[in-house]
Amino acid sequence: MIRPCCRDQLTDQDFEFVADVLARTRRDRALVQSLLADPDSRDHLLDHPDLFAAILCTEGLAPFSANLFFYVLVRRAFLRFDLTDPLLADYCSSLLITFITYHSEPEEREPTHFAYLIDHLRALSEASRREVFFLHHQLGNYSLFLTGMFPGYVRYQARHHFGPGFRYYEDLGAMSFQIAARHEIAASADLADLLEELAINFRSARRALNHMAEGYLRLGDELERLVVRVGAGQASP
Repeated sequence: MIRPCCRDQLTDQDFEFVADVLARTRRDRALVQSLLADPDSRDHLLDHPDLFAAILCTEGLAPFSANLFFYVLVRRAFLRFDLTDPLLADYCSSLLITFITYHSEPEEREPTHFAYLIDHLRALSEASRREVFFLHHQLGNYSLFLTGMFPGYVRYQARHHFGPGFRYYEDLGAMSFQIAARHEIAASADLADLLEELAINFRSARRALNHMAEGYLRLGDELERLVVRVGAGQASP
């Protein structure tokens, strides 16, 4: 089950990097380190434009974790689309790390085709009540990952192979998150409100991820560059 965990799993190396970027003096550095330990102050620092610029300009093996990398970039993109809840950006960052870790295996680097969704939809007809939650949760996650990170793939399939377009995935993803949000497992896992927010804002979240993938990362349809950029060994949920 994917949970918003990037901000809570920042490493000492991440703290050092943030301090290197934002602190001007030794005294400032101590203050930055102290503020990072407080969740509210931490979120304010992670929104700093200088940190975003420094991460985007880093070349070679990144001196920070995938958690910091994805959260800062996703958060910046989400703010451009009026998605202001840090928890929403954290969840989607955790989602990307989880899926990219899975796709970092050579045989899994291509986006999974439409049969993946068909199999899940068929499984729902025979699923137990508990399984229904996880299937809908996964359908929502997959729909957002595919349309968010591979918009060119979706367009190509729709244009040349009569595959489903963005509207199909947006409707499916929003419906799946909404059903998952109303399940007792979501309530017990403290995910109900967040999944409901994803359902309501699915299209905006998808477009924000498109902006991140095509604008900040210039990925097009190539996931491999992202895996190499951050370091597959660091991309762990």
